[in-house]
Amino acid sequence: MKQFLKKIIKYVLAFSLIVVGSVICNKIFINAAGLLKLKNEVNTIVLGASRTVYSVNDHMLTQTTNISANADALFYSYIKLRTLHSNNPNLKRIIVCLGSRNLSDEIDTRWLTSPSHLESRLPQYIHFYTNKEYYKTWEYNKASLIHGIMRSPLYTLKMIKKLVQSRNLDIRILNIGGFKVDNRNILTKEIKSLNENTEAKMYNISVLEANNLKDIYDYCKNKNLELIFLDTPIHSALQNSTHTMDAETYFNNFINENYSDIPYYDYSRMKLDDSCFNDLVHLSYKGALLFTEKLIDEGVVQ
Repeated sequence: MKQFLKKIIKYVLAFSLIVVGSVICNKIFINAAGLLKLKNEVNTIVLGASRTVYSVNDHMLTQTTNISANADALFYSYIKLRTLHSNNPNLKRIIVCLGSRNLSDEIDTRWLTSPSHLESRLPQYIHFYTNKEYYKTWEYNKASLIHGIMRSPLYTLKMIKKLVQSRNLDIRILNIGGFKVDNRNILTKEIKSLNENTEAKMYNISVLEANNLKDIYDYCKNKNLELIFLDTPIHSALQNSTHTMDAETYFNNFINENYSDIPYYDYSRMKLDDSCFNDLVHLSYKGALLFTEKLIDEGVVQ
């Protein structure tokens, strides 16, 4: 029995060393390759989830990098903000995509505490974690934290392969964000579904994401960074739904009470035709071009 326990302990220790080593290796590779260094002229970053992924085309911009990622909670936006700013002290402006959906308590179960979501995100972000993030993730889902950590060695191997094969070493290799083109077109289907679903929904602010937003706010204040909130266009069919209007009222009250000092550029009701949308909340390539042009014209991005 003692011999068996000794073997178990040895295996656990060996695996723990592999995991810790992989996290350390990731940090070394990322820093050595300069993957967190943005172009010298970049002084603005865009953080958010899929709505800004498909709406802010940073290929049209010289001083702004879009580092939004699909299904990214504000928890990850804060990690990216802190990490990128520490590696790019020339950053001056932080744009955070923020609308009623970003702060809905539905985010908690869909993104923050979901086992599959956490376990897929952890290997990508764990090398940027501080004790604070470990503690938060432990509170979100203990088992997923452990499983995610166990997957980090495989992520390290993939990272090494990318670094060896890639000619252009930049932040996109890390797969933590960037502008993308959405080639789906399910707008008609989603409008039909919206019209058929008349069930009333309750809207509540996520306590977890509200705390993560506060972390972003405090960091920007402490580092003297200009913080801007940005909401992207949604289709007119969704704009006029009762649930959307109720959620917007609740959300706007929260923002006005807690962040009245932060500029809020709300383009959710920007007039765009159907060809500018691929679904109710995501812009097509054409829509992204028009929206980014408007942001440039109004001095939000450069």
